[in-house]
Amino acid sequence: MNLVKSLVIKKVSLLYFLLVVAPIAFYISIVIYFSENIPYWDDYDTVLAYLNQADSARYQGLFNQHNEHRIFWNRLVVEGYYFLFGEINFRHLVFFGNLGLLLLVLFIFNLFKSRSTEIVLFIPILYLIFQPQGWENITWTTGSLQNYYILLFAFLSFYLWDKGNYLGRIAAVLFGALAAYTSANGLLVLFIIFFWEVAQIIIDYKNHTSGFFLSRLKLLSFLVIAILFLCFFYLKDYTSPDPHRSFFRNLSNYVLFSQYILMFLGSYMEPSKPLTILVGLLQLILFFYITYLRYYQKNIVNYLLSVFILLTALLIAIGRVDFGVDQALSSRYKILSVLFLVSMYCAIIEIWPRFFSRKPIIFALILLSVLFNIGSQVLVLKNLAERKNTLEEITGWYHTGKGLNYPNQERANIIIKRSIEKGTYIPPSLTENKY
Repeated sequence: MNLVKSLVIKKVSLLYFLLVVAPIAFYISIVIYFSENIPYWDDYDTVLAYLNQADSARYQGLFNQHNEHRIFWNRLVVEGYYFLFGEINFRHLVFFGNLGLLLLVLFIFNLFKSRSTEIVLFIPILYLIFQPQGWENITWTTGSLQNYYILLFAFLSFYLWDKGNYLGRIAAVLFGALAAYTSANGLLVLFIIFFWEVAQIIIDYKNHTSGFFLSRLKLLSFLVIAILFLCFFYLKDYTSPDPHRSFFRNLSNYVLFSQYILMFLGSYMEPSKPLTILVGLLQLILFFYITYLRYYQKNIVNYLLSVFILLTALLIAIGRVDFGVDQALSSRYKILSVLFLVSMYCAIIEIWPRFFSRKPIIFALILLSVLFNIGSQVLVLKNLAERKNTLEEITGWYHTGKGLNYPNQERANIIIKRSIEKGTYIPPSLTENKY
């Protein structure tokens, strides 16, 4: 009897292991197979044109603006790679970009297991995150470095702030600043922490002594100073890109604005637009419900992460709704909508742990997440294949001067030729072709 029980336990453990490894392994294989050592779109500016500058100009331009962002983190990674290897390989940079997503999942898991939750319930999270709906980021150097690491830095900032110790809070502010210098929505991080601390003072007004409030005020003063410094240096010489100057008109168009946000939050249910709106609405209602239940008292890190994603959706809607609501379904944003779903998922299993500890419920959640992952593969892998084929058209550029994945072919030609001359980047098959 004991032997049979032992064999059953081993089989179940093996099954869990395979369920955990499968989505990660398949995602890694996708990144390896579809990535190319070829620049795409912003890579011409953020990597090649940047490295083509003189050393002094590069170092002075580390914090310079790119579109609406200051992409210090991207440039820092590029500088580091170039320093180590003396030549850019976009494929390797893509691998490093996707490492940000893997690290984020590891930190989420660390938070998850500390909540005394059934570990097996983490399996659906792996199938939700490690699927290719965010295909634009997966094989794009600029997109992966920016859109994955901003989430990692935001999470680390909330996580370290919650630790409550002196060094942790200094590190939290540093990660908050790094988030801002990775993507523009990173500016939200320290503001969210500040307003959370203000809310704490209001909530605890009747329950603590004057000494408690004095320490809180010191903490707020520290945050205010950090935010003022961050905003001053970030906004100094900042210019708003032309497409985003219709700020107030976008905000006043409340019907399209609301539709954009809901589609953004439910975008992983594409291609059904009505379903994306419905799912987005349900998630928004759930967020307000867990707020009503004071979920933030259970898990402030997860709650603040959901607030960050929600406010990011608001900012993107304000800036881009005049591009059309379909833009809310852009694949580069889908990591945000999926992560919001993951955040809500973690919240409800913490609020109702008994219900989600039932084996039929666990089985159903795992099955649904696996089906979602498979469905995403079926729908999206063709896009990655098309991207790979498009990137490989660079081989024809040697003869035609065309085929570079950049809106201005003339500028792209100048950038890539200068990179070859300087030795910062050597395109594939250059030894067999001449431009």
